[in-house]
Amino acid sequence: MKKIDINSFSTRANQLYQQIIDLSDKEIEIEVDNEKTDSFLNLNQSQHSVSGEVITIQITNSPNIEYMLIHELLHIKLDFGDYSKMEFNLFSSDASFNQQAQTTAMALKEVIDHRLISEWEQAEKVRDEEIQDSLNQGTSELLAADGQAVDDEKLILYRTLIMLDNQYFDQKYPQAYELAQTINESISEVTNKTQYHSALVQLFKDFDESIQKYGYIDLLHNQFVTVTPVLSQRQLRLAVNQIFELVHTEFVNQKNQRPYILETKSNLQNSGVIEFTQQETTPEFFQNTYQMKVADLLDKYQIDYIIR
Repeated sequence: MKKIDINSFSTRANQLYQQIIDLSDKEIEIEVDNEKTDSFLNLNQSQHSVSGEVITIQITNSPNIEYMLIHELLHIKLDFGDYSKMEFNLFSSDASFNQQAQTTAMALKEVIDHRLISEWEQAEKVRDEEIQDSLNQGTSELLAADGQAVDDEKLILYRTLIMLDNQYFDQKYPQAYELAQTINESISEVTNKTQYHSALVQLFKDFDESIQKYGYIDLLHNQFVTVTPVLSQRQLRLAVNQIFELVHTEFVNQKNQRPYILETKSNLQNSGVIEFTQQETTPEFFQNTYQMKVADLLDKYQIDYIIR
């Protein structure tokens, strides 16, 4: 990888770069490897990692380094912005299930990330017709899976996620196309933190329900994955029982104990994981807990939340 100075890029990229430094309060390094350049853009050509006080952006094989740099800077903007985050605090006894549920959750979050980032790119006129055409061509190559002669049925989840992530639906792969279109219909507009949270939670639900029709197991993302809730000031003043339900999960935590999920009543999403001692779990304790103010409960058990 070769380090590239930000001054090698346009004024627009420089301005965004400085904005993200101010937002993240970290140094940003840019590394590029273009020994082998793809014919078209795809959103896998950039990534970033955080180590201490340094964020490293890596761009590989891209025919348009400037676009991928701006795209990745917007990913960092989202990561450090006031948007819902995911946590994996729970585990089943099946390591394969845990891995599949986590991997799929990250891929589904990426779908919603890209819906919001696409809005930002279009607003800033970064994603023009030429860029979009190249992304569509790149998506077509990803869907072909390196030209492997593999039945669509065996790659249905892979291709479904690629189509959803890129908003590019190819009828050459009928099963993946049908599944992706069905799921996509329920993804609402994503332009702010409230819509972002709602779209992610709804995507978990719809994806898990839809894939079961094709013989896949329920990945239980609404229980398994903790998603930062988005609450209004009014909701924070309400009693816990008006917003949340405490559910004793079948999953376990890292201590191999069965904790409680703070389940949001409106969407049944895991909004936090709470461990109670055996002495605490009495009817009187739960009655008192449900009568607490939402803000007090979240602060007491150090559960992150975002104010709408």
